[in-house]
Amino acid sequence: MSEIHRVTFEERLDRVQTNLHMVISELLSISAMCDAQAPLNGIGTRLDSSALIFLGEVRSIHDLLYQPRLIVEEGVLASILANLASALTVMSELLLRLPPAFVRSQPLEIAVENLTRLAADICSNCVPHSYTPRLRFWMDRIQATARRIK
Repeated sequence: MSEIHRVTFEERLDRVQTNLHMVISELLSISAMCDAQAPLNGIGTRLDSSALIFLGEVRSIHDLLYQPRLIVEEGVLASILANLASALTVMSELLLRLPPAFVRSQPLEIAVENLTRLAADICSNCVPHSYTPRLRFWMDRIQATARRIK
């Protein structure tokens, strides 16, 4: 039974990484749509969807750090945190590049508010466990980036 839990947990970690890559790719695509002056409703729909997926992954990472059930290899956790920092940076830049006429939907506002709140809780002094300097670096970068999102 413990082997099944371990394999399931590892598969979930893989999905988090994959979804973060997908979110980054989608946010970059939406940025390109902004540059190409694509229709605002198309931008809005894709951004809403990406933000909600992103929020789900931030929740998973937050839970992983605050309620660790299984031990995660440092390299895997560092990769997840680095990808989260990158995704937050891309989100921050995209939100600043949205066309002036773009009106944020309520789901987008709620998702951005929640993901920045959760990401701001990810810092080396906030999480209840001790981590290596490498992981602490990524946690602090995540928190700093989350604070810049508007």
